[in-house]
Amino acid sequence: HFHPLTFKMAAIAQISSVAAIGARVAAVSNGSRTNMMQVWKIEPKYETFSFLPQLTQAELAKQVEYMIANRWSPCIEFAYPGSATILGGSATTVGQGEPMYYDNRYWTMYKLPMFGCTNAQDVIYEVENCKKDFPGTFIRVIGFDNIRQVQTVSFIISKP
Repeated sequence: HFHPLTFKMAAIAQISSVAAIGARVAAVSNGSRTNMMQVWKIEPKYETFSFLPQLTQAELAKQVEYMIANRWSPCIEFAYPGSATILGGSATTVGQGEPMYYDNRYWTMYKLPMFGCTNAQDVIYEVENCKKDFPGTFIRVIGFDNIRQVQTVSFIISKP
């Protein structure tokens, strides 16, 4: 059996303790500049790192060195702006019963994959050649794992 007055007093005590906690919570900060935060802008999405500023040659070299260390073969691909985005322009085409399908997933390969590549500077040299040969295009570096027979990495390194 519970006494109605005891129940009412417990409820009042709980409300007053919540109010005291609420007063303390208002002064809590997560340590960052929350007034500087904003929502994600709706922009076309491309590949890994596409939300970052363009990679420098030193940053690109580190990524390629990682690929080489894992025995992945670098390859350079390019695409013109109209066919580079996942959205493919104004709308996404999603196939019925085809999970993870999206338009523009295939880009044009610039030369053959660099099988046996051991020097990141060779890849950077070819990226620069691709920029000269196909100005105004998106360029990405992908890596192939010849053991698993899959693409293991892909990232945009140049935007028009």
